[in-house]
Amino acid sequence: MKKITILTLLLFSLSVFSQNEIKTVNRPDGVTLKYFNPSPIVIASLHEGGLSLYKNMNTKQYFLAVTVLFKKKSATEL
Repeated sequence: MKKITILTLLLFSLSVFSQNEIKTVNRPDGVTLKYFNPSPIVIASLHEGGLSLYKNMNTKQYFLAVTVLFKKKSATEL
């Protein structure tokens, strides 16, 4: 749990102090989300991993999204 907290704080600081453009989505159900595009964390020959931080402005909850990009294999081959 401590590692997740540190990682979340690191991502939040990256979103505040970095060049990432914070985007806003107003969903039809009234929820407003602020987020930035995934930042690359792991880069390998077969895949890349990225993290993105979302904030629900209505409930003040944070969400951490993990994105995996498969370069050569399809996800079904794993």
